[in-house]
Amino acid sequence: VDWLAARDDSEGREFWQQQLSGYVPEPLPGIGSIPGSEMTDPDVDSWVQHTIPEVILRQWEKSLAGERITLSALVTAAWAITVQRHAGAAETVVGLTNASRPLDLPGATQHVGVYVDVAPLRLAPPEGVTVRQWLHEVQQQSRAVMEHSFSGDRELPKSPDSVGVPLLQNSVVLQNSL
Repeated sequence: VDWLAARDDSEGREFWQQQLSGYVPEPLPGIGSIPGSEMTDPDVDSWVQHTIPEVILRQWEKSLAGERITLSALVTAAWAITVQRHAGAAETVVGLTNASRPLDLPGATQHVGVYVDVAPLRLAPPEGVTVRQWLHEVQQQSRAVMEHSFSGDRELPKSPDSVGVPLLQNSVVLQNSL
């Protein structure tokens, strides 16, 4: 915590301001309909876990490797399209999970445990590009977000349209144990 507070994070703040400028989150359908909860209730979580059969996973990885696209980019893009369509929005923000150790954190290599951060990845499926092109774009954007995942103020600029709607309403966690 002290490490985060002591950092000069002007580059990170600028990155997140650019990434999130003009974004107005749309409430996801069903979040407010959980009995006894409100959309802003931090204690309400839903998890969807799906195991991809190994034979399919290997086929995907083989196809993706030839294009130099990661499985993470594919899963993130598919999830972003699903969320975007269900929200009826032109774009969405997906929480991108990063489990790594910041290289500039003193003593990081001596600590036990995982350093996890969830960073907002703003995506809008573009018109007129191939799936391959968009997957490369998602992968590049994901890398940029991960470079700044432990930095900056990720608050949305205040907008009357976004009052009460959290920036991160969903997240992708890919557990690849091959």
